[in-house]
Amino acid sequence: MRGLPPAAVSLALALTLCASPVGASTLTIKVPYHSSVFEERGERNLGYALFTDERLVADVQLDVYRLPQQRSSSAHYEELMKLSADAWHERLAWVLVRSDNGVREQVELPAPRVVRNRMRDRGPNAPLPMNCDASTECRTFEATIDFGPLPAGSYVLSATIAEGVASEFAFDVRTGQEPRWRDVYLENKAIHAKTYDEYRTLTLERIRLAPEKVSLVWDLIDRSLQHGTLEKTRSYVAMVRSTVERRGQASGAKKIDTGRSIEFLRKFDEELGDYFAHRTEWSMSRDVKEFKYMIRSRRTGEVLREIRSDER
Repeated sequence: MRGLPPAAVSLALALTLCASPVGASTLTIKVPYHSSVFEERGERNLGYALFTDERLVADVQLDVYRLPQQRSSSAHYEELMKLSADAWHERLAWVLVRSDNGVREQVELPAPRVVRNRMRDRGPNAPLPMNCDASTECRTFEATIDFGPLPAGSYVLSATIAEGVASEFAFDVRTGQEPRWRDVYLENKAIHAKTYDEYRTLTLERIRLAPEKVSLVWDLIDRSLQHGTLEKTRSYVAMVRSTVERRGQASGAKKIDTGRSIEFLRKFDEELGDYFAHRTEWSMSRDVKEFKYMIRSRRTGEVLREIRSDER
């Protein structure tokens, strides 16, 4: 689940909901998630979800500190400073609440498995530069907790380590079959595909669901240039051409001038036969910024040919 794709807001953002009550010490939960923009009642909304074939993994961080000018910040300070570096996470009280159709019920969590754990003393005077990332003296406990997979539903995960030192995170779990989540699910699977055939199958399904999304076909062409066959690559180029021609036949504002695109596709297709005949000696790659393809010598890296397009 880690390493998310760009369409999923880069494979690396997290939703953080942190409660900092009476004391200054704070507990924060971060859970990696997938995002999807969808329309509901005429409004665009952003949804967050995990999938049922993924594991609920939470990064939890406890920062223990007090501020001299704020007397209340000493609440629980001595207690939390005595926590063991190895076992502090055992003090966390976890609660998972499921809320479907307005009905809230607490769900039993499986025994958490600690994937990562460490403690750092941070502050402007910390001996290690990496620990000088806090403006006040602070002891930080960090852990990654694996709770395993969950069934589909809407949830709130919360943790408490002392009175008023708590955090919670609201999220959905989806199967990946839901229309609004299907492409996000397939994209994530394609990014982590272990073989070209697996990637191709997933991407062709994405193309079937969104046939006008030409960028998906170009991504498939790029992979096919390295691992596919000449015949399959040409069939993907034909997909692009078919979409471009449909756009050229559209009416009104949707109609576009497709002449240069068709010419580029013709030149690109013509080069494929020669490229595949020399694929052990040549490589072919796309410059996304300028939208051109370059054929290079695998031995020297020299650019042997360029296929350019004036249209992006």
